[in-house]
Formats: sequence, structure tokens, C-alpha cells
Amino acid sequence: MKKLKNFKINKVFSKRQKSYIVFRLNLLFFIIFVLFVSLVVRLLYMQIIDSKKYQKYINDSNHQIVQVPAPRGQIYDAKENILAKNTEKIAIVYTRNKGTTLHEMRQTAFKLIDLINIPSDPQITKRDKRDFWLADEKNFKKIQAKLNKKEKYDKNNTPFPERQIWETIVSKVDIKELNYDDKTLSAATVFKNMNAVSELNTITVFDENVSQENIAQIAEHKEELPGISTSNNWETEFEDSALRPILGNISSEKSGLPKEKLKKYLAKGYARNDRVGTSGLEEQYESILQGKKQKTKVIINNEGKIIRNKIIQKAQSGDNLKLTIDKEFQQKIQDLLSTKFNSMVFGQARYAKGAYAVAMNPKTGGIYAIAGVSHNIDTGEVYEDVLGAINNSFVPGSVVKGATVTAGYETKVISGNETLTDIPIQIKGTPVKQSIFYSRFPNKILSVTEALENSSNSFMMQLTLKMLGVNYIPNMGLPETNKEKVYKELRAAFNQYGLGVKTRVDLPKEAIGLKGNTKEADAMGKLLDLSFGQYDMYTTMQLAQYAATIANGGHRIKPHFVEGIYENGENGRLGKIKKKIEPTILNDIPISEAQMDIIRTGFYNVVHGKSFYTTAVSLRNTKMTVSAKTGTAETSVTVNDQLYETINMSIVAYGPSNPGEESEIAVALIIPNLIPKDNVYPNQEIVRSILDLYYDTYSNLH
Repeated sequence: MKKLKNFKINKVFSKRQKSYIVFRLNLLFFIIFVLFVSLVVRLLYMQIIDSKKYQKYINDSNHQIVQVPAPRGQIYDAKENILAKNTEKIAIVYTRNKGTTLHEMRQTAFKLIDLINIPSDPQITKRDKRDFWLADEKNFKKIQAKLNKKEKYDKNNTPFPERQIWETIVSKVDIKELNYDDKTLSAATVFKNMNAVSELNTITVFDENVSQENIAQIAEHKEELPGISTSNNWETEFEDSALRPILGNISSEKSGLPKEKLKKYLAKGYARNDRVGTSGLEEQYESILQGKKQKTKVIINNEGKIIRNKIIQKAQSGDNLKLTIDKEFQQKIQDLLSTKFNSMVFGQARYAKGAYAVAMNPKTGGIYAIAGVSHNIDTGEVYEDVLGAINNSFVPGSVVKGATVTAGYETKVISGNETLTDIPIQIKGTPVKQSIFYSRFPNKILSVTEALENSSNSFMMQLTLKMLGVNYIPNMGLPETNKEKVYKELRAAFNQYGLGVKTRVDLPKEAIGLKGNTKEADAMGKLLDLSFGQYDMYTTMQLAQYAATIANGGHRIKPHFVEGIYENGENGRLGKIKKKIEPTILNDIPISEAQMDIIRTGFYNVVHGKSFYTTAVSLRNTKMTVSAKTGTAETSVTVNDQLYETINMSIVAYGPSNPGEESEIAVALIIPNLIPKDNVYPNQEIVRSILDLYYDTYSNLH
């Protein structure tokens, strides 16, 4: 009985076990079926719905787009004389294959110089020689084998980065053993150029007098020279003229993109070895002058070698620039300034740091000329310094008084052509400050126009005292509570004319002048100095913008060197205009037309007035009717530990300026650190010559 019972129990368990196994097998088959169906669905999705995307991945894996720079645009003067032109030449170029080793490039370099005479670079460095020596695999392995563990691994036994190990290997190459002959130096030069380019990019290896025979030799030995070919290259040649510093410079393929702007250019699609503008107009208008690159589709085999290519976009030269400046007029202004300064360099200009001038169109902002000379006081050398008119700042003197009057109008301490008595001003703890003419003409009652005509310092100081909320009392103290407020108000008025702020001239860098310190112990006295141009410092370009603003009735206009952007024409000439640079008004002076007319009348009377101390009567002889404001600032200079008292002489002028006429030209000039000399005004003499030269060259008034 017991055996029968056990048999029945085992039979039941056996049936249950079989049933469980069948269930598990069925579940497994179901899971496999689901996975199989999912795989099929995924494959169908990839082949039908996502086929284009994956085909693109495949295509991208076996081809690359190689870009070759196009010639830059050219720069012309106002009369379409070319100032920066491109000269086309044949070049031997190298396109680096994907996965190309240094050893392979080294071999190619030797094969190339066996065919073509390529001179060595006289500036090849010790590092270049070491890199070339290590490009030989045998040499590299020889040095690499000498590295100890500390030179390959850190304290945690982690390998150092490859770059760090390479630098260690380079440092172990004994330069004394590298006695290269001329052939090896030439190969090292070629290798250096080849190694400067990244994979699937192209660089010029050699472009000096490449002959048709050289082209044939490279074509014949194409299989032996992987990546080497010939192409058209270009080089920008700049005309040597007074405009040269304004045009700027272009980097070479070797120097490529400037480090400080590397990320910016790479983000725009530039290659590291692309040539770009690094200064002047070439930098400012880089995006215009840079051409559209030639794009070539390069097919690569499984070994990373180029097997064929196809041009998919032809190169297109960059657009051209036409300037507002006529190079002949520019040169005449530069020569005029240089000649006059050199005539004074052993006399009145012995300690002068230079002289700078800017002439511009007050209606459009177009610059007619920019000139400058710099003087090395120690050596006596005088050299051209055109950019000094934009980058160098000086205390200007009384030329700024039109802006001071504007501050008075804006703060409503005066409203029209009101009068004040010209008297000496002495603030407690400071020396007496007075107008230069006071000793001869004391206590004159002056209107605003007369204060400008006679250049009254006292009038401007009393105006500033009113802005402080006080009237003048001899030996008075000044309210410190309003000091910062009035500094801001004065400077704000100056800024509206372009004094102390960027003029926004179309060059990549310009100085904004220098502000005096408002926290010093004598800052209250300096506030009064600021009112007549004896504290803050400005550039000549800023003074020119200031003059243009008064000339055109109160519109601060952006100065610019470029008149328009043009297409490429035939035979190196300008093509059709693509964009004209229109006048840009940066701001309007917030005073009434009547108030601006008072200031303009004061400037007119500086030349044509009949008062007791009209300051620029010598400009009455100018060929056109002009208005002006002169300035003299007291300065000093130390030479060989000796302090010399000097003056900065400045002037702003514009013309024609008869009532109802539109001014055509505004001029600013400053000569810093002149030796004071009675009744000698080189600033007026130079500006008169500039205005007459403009009249003879351009004006429709005669």
C-alpha cells in the first residue's frame, strides 16, 4: 500500500514538473519572438524611415570637405587708385591626408626637394630642427626608449598626456648633434610648413617663382608626393603711402589666426592657418574682404588616403573697399604737417611730442585726411605717426569751450547770449585763475559769443560755479556735495560732442582719452580747470568730431574711412557698388537751435570778430570763410631730469561758414609741448594751409 501511494505521489509531481518546463519553454520562445520582431521593425525603420540620416553617416565617413581660401578683396582710394592689391602666383601646396604620420611627411619633404630647389628658411628654429629629426621613426623610438617611468607616468601610475611626453622627448634631443646640411635644412623647412596644417586642410609649401617646369615635375611624380599639388595663390601688396598704417596688416599662413581671436574665427568656419586682417581696415572689414573659399569634396579610402576629389564650390574673391580719402590729398596734408614740424624741431618744437591733424566732412562723417608725426625728444628723430591722431591723447585747452557753454544751457544756469564780467577767480587754497587777456583788458563784460571770441577762462569758471549752485566770492570755498554732480554734467556735455568717448571711427582700436581724478585733494580746483580744457585729455579724432558737430548744427556724426563696398570689376578695377556707407548720426546736442547758433556765432567771431582780443584773426586770410576755436593748455615736460614749462597748442575749424552756407570740411589739430613764443601760432598756420589746400582741390566755391 505504501509503495502504491508513493508511486501516485511521484506521478503527480512528474506531471507538474513537465507542465512547468513546457511553460518556461513557451515563455522563452515568446520572448525570442518579441525580440526578433523588434529587431525586424528596427531594421525596417532604419532602412526606410531613417535611411537618409544613416546614408549621411556613411557618406560622412568616407568623404570630407576641403576648403581653400580665396583672394581677399582690395582697397581703393576715393579716386579708385588701388592701395591694397592682390597679386596672383602659382604655389606648391600640401593637403594633409587623414592619418598621415610625421614620418611620411618627412619622406615626402625629401622627395619634393629632390625635384625642386626650395631654399631653407633662414629663421628656422632649434625646435623646428628637433621636430624634423624626431619625425624619423627610428630617431623617435631611440629617444622614447630612454624615458624612465617618472617621465611617462604620474604618481598614480597614470600615463601622462601624449603632448606632455612629446615635449619631454623633444627636450632630450641634443641640438649639437643636428648638423644639418643645406639639403636637410630645405627638407626641414618644407616639413615645418606641412606640419603646420591640420588633417584634410591645405597649406602653401612654396610660392616663390614656381615655374611651368616645376608644375610638370610635380604632376609626373604625383604618386611619390602624396598630398603635394600646385594651385593658384595670392599675396596682398600695400602701396607705400601716408595711408599705409590705416590700411593695416594681414597674417601669414604660418602665423594664421591670432591667438586672442582664435575661438571667434574658428566658430565662423575659419581654419587655423587662414590669413586674416590683424590691424587697421583689414581687421575692421575682415568679413567683407575675406573671400568665399573653394570647397572640394574629397573621397577617402579605408586607409584614410585621398582617392579622388571634386570641386563643389568655386572660390570667390572678397568684396572691395573704396575709401573717402584721396591718397594724393592725404599725402599733401602729411607732407605739410611734417615740413612745418621739422622746421620747428630745433626751436619751438624742441620738446614737442609730435603734431596731429584730422580733416573730415561734417555732413557725412567721411574722413578727408588724417596726418601725424611723432618726435623722439632724446634722439631728435621725427617720423610719421598717422595713427597717433586716433591713439594719443592730450590736454586740448580752450577749444572745448563750446561744449562748456552747452553744459550751461543744459543745466539751465544760462539760457541765451547772457553776460558775465571777466574777473580773476581765486578759490580758497588754490592759485588765482584768470583769462590770458585780463592784465590788458580787466573787468570786461562779456556775452557768450564774446566769451568764445576772446576765449574767456573766467566766463567758463563762473558758468561752472553757477552749475555748483553758487556765485563767485573771492577766496570762497566750494560745496563738495555737488562736486561729483557737476563733474558728470560737464563731462556729459563734452561726451555729446565726442570728447572723452569713442568716436566709433571704423578702425578696430581707438583711444577714448584720459579723465582727471575727481578724488584728489585739489579736485575742486581741477573742476574749474576742466571747464576751459585744462584737465581731461582727448584725441585729435575726438576734436575733429567735436568740430564737425558744431559745423553741422549739432549732430554728432560717426567718422569713417570707407565710402562703400564694391564688387570685383574687370582688370582689377572696382565693380558695382554693393553698399554705400551712409551718414550715421550718433546723437543730437540737446539744446535749442537758437542756442547752437550762439555757439556758432562765437566760433565765427573767433576769426572775424572785431573785439579787443579776437584769437584767430590770421584765419581771415583763408580762401574760404571759416569759423574756429583756438586752444592753449599749460603743460610741462621733463628732459634729462630738467623740467621745462611748455604749452599744448590746438585748434578746431570748419568752413565755409557764412550764414546760410553748409560747411564742407571740419579740421582739428594739436601740437603738444611747444615752447611758449609770443605771437607765433603754428596751429593756425597749419590749419589755414589745410583749409586752403582743400579749397584748391575740392571746393565748388571758386
